[in-house]
Amino acid sequence: MRVKVIVLLLIVSLLPLLSITAIQYNRSSSALNDKTVDELQQRAELNAIIMNNWVTAKISSLQTLLSETPVMKEGRYEDIMPLLKTLDASDAEIIKASFIDSSGLLHNTLDQTIDASKFGNFVSMKENKKVNVSSIKKDSITGSDIVILDVPVLNDNQQFVGLIQSVLDPKLISDVVARIQFETSGYGLLLDTEGTIIASKNKDSLGTNIFDTYAEDTRDAAKQLFSSKATSQESIRDVNGVMHAIAYATVDSAGWRLLVSAPDSEVYEEVNALRQNAMYLILISVILVIIIAVIVARVMIKPILALSDVMKRIATGDLTDRMQEKGNDEIGELRRNVNYMLDSFSHILNKMKNSIEVVAASSEQLTATAIESSATAEHVTGAVEKVVNGAKAQHEAAGQTSTATEEMAQGVTRIAHSSSDVAESAQGVTIEVQRGRDGVQQAISQIQAASHSVEASAQTVSTLQQKSMLIKQIVGVISEISSQTNMLALNASIEAARAGEHGRGFAVVAGEVKKLADQTSRSAVEIESIIKDMLEAVSSADQTMHVGLSEVSQGEQLVLQVGQTFDKILSEVQAVNEQIQEVSAAAQQISAGTEEVAASAHDVYTIAQDTSGQLQTVSKRMEDQLQSMKEINGSSEALSRMAIELQEAASKFIVK
Repeated sequence: MRVKVIVLLLIVSLLPLLSITAIQYNRSSSALNDKTVDELQQRAELNAIIMNNWVTAKISSLQTLLSETPVMKEGRYEDIMPLLKTLDASDAEIIKASFIDSSGLLHNTLDQTIDASKFGNFVSMKENKKVNVSSIKKDSITGSDIVILDVPVLNDNQQFVGLIQSVLDPKLISDVVARIQFETSGYGLLLDTEGTIIASKNKDSLGTNIFDTYAEDTRDAAKQLFSSKATSQESIRDVNGVMHAIAYATVDSAGWRLLVSAPDSEVYEEVNALRQNAMYLILISVILVIIIAVIVARVMIKPILALSDVMKRIATGDLTDRMQEKGNDEIGELRRNVNYMLDSFSHILNKMKNSIEVVAASSEQLTATAIESSATAEHVTGAVEKVVNGAKAQHEAAGQTSTATEEMAQGVTRIAHSSSDVAESAQGVTIEVQRGRDGVQQAISQIQAASHSVEASAQTVSTLQQKSMLIKQIVGVISEISSQTNMLALNASIEAARAGEHGRGFAVVAGEVKKLADQTSRSAVEIESIIKDMLEAVSSADQTMHVGLSEVSQGEQLVLQVGQTFDKILSEVQAVNEQIQEVSAAAQQISAGTEEVAASAHDVYTIAQDTSGQLQTVSKRMEDQLQSMKEINGSSEALSRMAIELQEAASKFIVK
């Protein structure tokens, strides 16, 4: 019960607490996570804007020069170069400025003339007539970082007459990238359109493709994120297995991509700290709720446990204990009702004990009286039953005597008549027994003759078995000779083959001998099979003969015993015949006296029959009375037992 109450309190308390904590944590962590990610994205976008403004300013200065100086549209380098030198002198970030005419001849502010007709940027500019900004490169002469800016020069008819090229020092771009820092170890990278690092605080990473620094299973996602050409962020795992939060922003005027990256552990440090604090808060709250639930459960369960103890004592029969009546709540009302119930039970049990004692005493007296009456009735009934049984026995004896006497008289008469018939039959039996004895003697003689015949047959079968074994051996010799003959024929064939033409006739003879040997071998096998079957049949016949001989011998012994039995029967029949004749004479004398005894026995039977009927009536009434006394005795004993059981049951309860 205590566990159930604690569990219920925990469920009621923890579910709302955990739900509210989880919801609040999700909201806070989501907001903090969004804030951190947005800050990373904003860092990339702000620095990309700075770079874009720088590139745009450089492009605008050239485009302004073209638009405000119509002479440049004519494409004469002698008119354009003074203007470019003025521009070069006015902008410290311009390393040199050049003009490439439509034929590809380059003139720069360093007074150099170069054939640029094969340069890729010139060929591309001549075709698309669009502004082009290169990535950050190394100058082939000085080895310093440069950015090449190409602006097409078009006449009034929008025909290509050349291009203006400005070689810029990207120090500002490099400084912006180097100053990018997020959290502790976050950094910025400037990438060209292929993902190659063109600006970084770590100079060793320049020229490295950014995708080579990512784990293989995340490169596709990184490439897709890079090629989106929009501001975007995601977490990517590097080759060392460390997850990095990355944010991209595009430098639109140059087509570059600015990457700001930081380890997830730093980016989401506040989120992880919030998660850890939330777990600590939940753990502390759970512990406090469990402690409170245990205390509350103990307070709630204590009265119930006290009531349970009282009920346990009541179950053992102890009604003396009472609960403390305090409090006006439901528990206090329950205590008072339990005490009232115990008082009522005690009062009822006291009354019941007194009533049980009275019933027990009365039942004992009734039982004693019933036992005495039952004993007297049994004594009288026993005496009457003896008289009735005597009368019955006398009546039955008289009836049996009368019947037996009559039957004896009839039997003696029949015996007298049958004795003569039996004597005659005995003579006939004697004659038949003599004939049976003679027949048995003849059977003995025939069985002995059959025994001799079976013995002779057994000897013949044994001889046949021996001859068959001899034939089997001979067949084996024939088979061996056939095998040797076959081998000799084979050798002869080989020798004939060696002899060539001279041995051809001998080879024919050897072949015929081989055929004859094969036929002999097959015949020997067939004979051996037949002899084997015959041996099995002869062996079976031999066993059957021995069994038959044994059975004939047993039959001979049995017939001899029958002959001896017939001799005994003949002597016994002759003795019985003599005794039957003596019995016939005595039976005739007994028949006369038996008829007189039968008449007297019939008179005695009639008197005994009347006496038996009267005594049976008396016995029936005494039995009814005895049965009634037994029922009274049984009821009183049952009442006495019930009283004892009630006393025992009541004695288990202890009352005040």
